[in-house]
Order: sequence, then C-alpha cells, then structure tokens
Amino acid sequence: MLELINYCRKRKLSIYRALNVVMIFSLVGMSTYLWTGFNYFFIYGLKFDPSPYVVGISDGFKEADAKIIGSYRSLTSNKFSRPTHLTEVDLFISPSELARLHDDMPGSGFEYVSGSILQDGKMIPARVRYRGDFLYHWSHEKKSIRVKTKRSALYSGLRTINFIAPKTDETLLNYSGLLLAREMGLITPEFDMVTVSINGESRNTPFHGTNNGTNSETEPSDAW
Repeated sequence: MLELINYCRKRKLSIYRALNVVMIFSLVGMSTYLWTGFNYFFIYGLKFDPSPYVVGISDGFKEADAKIIGSYRSLTSNKFSRPTHLTEVDLFISPSELARLHDDMPGSGFEYVSGSILQDGKMIPARVRYRGDFLYHWSHEKKSIRVKTKRSALYSGLRTINFIAPKTDETLLNYSGLLLAREMGLITPEFDMVTVSINGESRNTPFHGTNNGTNSETEPSDAW
C-alpha cells in the first residue's frame, strides 16, 4: 500500500513539473505573439503614416500569424519541402548587418548594408537594402529587396537587381502574360521566376525576374 502511495506521489510530482514547463512555454509564446502584433501596429500604424493604407491592430496579429507559419515552414522545409525547378538565389547578410537593417524600420531598411550573393559556388560582395514605395513591400515578413554588386563582379550580367515580393497572387499573371508573349514570338524582356533565401532561410516567395532592355551595368533589373 505504501509503495502505491509513493508511486502516485511521484507521478503527481512529474505531472506537476510537466504542467509547469508547458505553462512557461505557453506564457513565453503568448507574450511573443502579443509583442509581435502590438509592435507591428505601433511601427506601421502609429509611428509611420501608411497612407493610403490603414493599419489596424488586427493587421499586427495577422503579421504575428505569418511569422509563426514562416517559422514552422523554416523548421520543416528540409524534411517536407517539395522539389522545385525555380532558380534559387542565395543572399548572405551577417547578423550585425541585419540588425542595422531592422534597427528603425522602415527608415533603416532603405540604408544599404554589406552582404553577398552566391553565384556558381562563389560569393560576390554586394550591398543590400529593402525597396518599394508602399508598406506591402517591406512591412511584412517577406520583403522586396534590392541588391547591388560591384561593376567588376556582376550577378548574371547585372549590377542592380530588385527582388520584388508579389503584393497579391494576381501579380503572378504578369509572368503568365510574358510566357504567352514569348510563345507567340513577341518581343519580351528577359524574365525568370526564382526563390530567394537569406542566410539559408527561404523566403518561401516566388519572384519574377525581368530585365527590361536596360543597361545591365547601370540600370536596375526588376524581379517579382
């Protein structure tokens, strides 16, 4: 009988400890979620004028949801991701430079920081910043990015490239239209659809790359 009582006490203690651990993780997770949502609303809804758009608290929590989903995808991407035929663009930015980029958004996001872009197994030094006129480009987890290399080390023949995150799914119709125009034999800009990762972390966003007949060494090439 005493052995049964001692066993039950030990089980009760183990369950109590497990519940404490679960409660701590839940509190930390909920606090992080609330901080992310309110911080997004404070920066882009109060501190920054998002006109003509309106940013509410609900938008902040949508962004918090997106970050949770993004973190889950990053953790499972290597195990469960489907193979893709899209060109992969790998950007590398040190943690200190990333911190500078995010120090005081949105203003800090438009200041170039040092980074590099991978091409044929070699690192090409580059400067990186966010770009775009509206908060859809740089207020979310998936941001539009501008990369600028040295004149002596171009990326695929280009010096300045804009990687533009599609605002809506309808933006991808541009890519379909260009494909159709090419099949019809019409003159089109060079274009491609690629995926972008920063420090090995996929942005999970399709980008559509174009070069609108500009001088590749001086004019930016856009990518959606």
